Amino acid sequence: MSRVHRSFNVAIQMDAAQCSANSTSGKLRALIGAAALALMLTSALAMLAAYPEPAFAKQTAHKIVMIGDSYALNLDKYDVTRAWPERVRGLLGIPPHNCMIYRHSGYGFARTNKKFLSLIKRAKRDRSVTDVLIVGGAGNDRWSSDAKVKVCYAKTIKRLKYLYPNATIMHTITSWHMTNQKYMRTITKRYTLYSSLAKKYGVMYLPSCQSVLYNKPSYYAVDNHHANDVGQRAMARTIAKEIRKHNKHYRKAKTSSASVRSVGKLAVANAL
Repeated sequence: MSRVHRSFNVAIQMDAAQCSANSTSGKLRALIGAAALALMLTSALAMLAAYPEPAFAKQTAHKIVMIGDSYALNLDKYDVTRAWPERVRGLLGIPPHNCMIYRHSGYGFARTNKKFLSLIKRAKRDRSVTDVLIVGGAGNDRWSSDAKVKVCYAKTIKRLKYLYPNATIMHTITSWHMTNQKYMRTITKRYTLYSSLAKKYGVMYLPSCQSVLYNKPSYYAVDNHHANDVGQRAMARTIAKEIRKHNKHYRKAKTSSASVRSVGKLAVANAL
């Protein structure tokens, strides 16, 4: 064999060895990559098992806007994750990203400089919203005349219908535990007024909610004005029950309070 042939054979053998080494290295890298991917998937599944998303999170077809006053802040515990909006959201099976909450202490329909209208002035028009829930307008509007309440109520509903043209608008008010009978008579009269206004402007009025806290001192904080944790839970259950009664698209299965609390902080993060 000539020197040229020997050199050529050696070169071929070296190339074959290099290809074999590259092939082995490629297989090794592929195995390492597969192992890393399997580890990542295992970790992800472990996290999902440790922090499962509640069953109601699968229901994403409905989107709700909630509007409230200091009751929606849970001033007794200073923990908004346990206030009625978050509890209602969980009971109705609405995931956090489909829930928007506008709330502020002291606000109502007609109170000067503290109107619900100002809470939603920066809200954007959204045709995907299916429901709007307002809880308030009783105690905070007690300084306003019936005439002013009528005008402000009409403006608020008109604005909401523009912002959320495909939504069902719902409204309810709650009674307060007070020893002032004159004050309570004023609020009681407003029940009838708001019920008639709701009918006039095509709003779904939820009557059962107005009596859930009435004459129940154990449902109130030490200030006798705001609902405590027990009162907040009673409000949420009554409101959710009333909504399910009138809105058939919400599933009837109840969610445990533990599930509601487990995603409460997410609801606040997406709503405030």
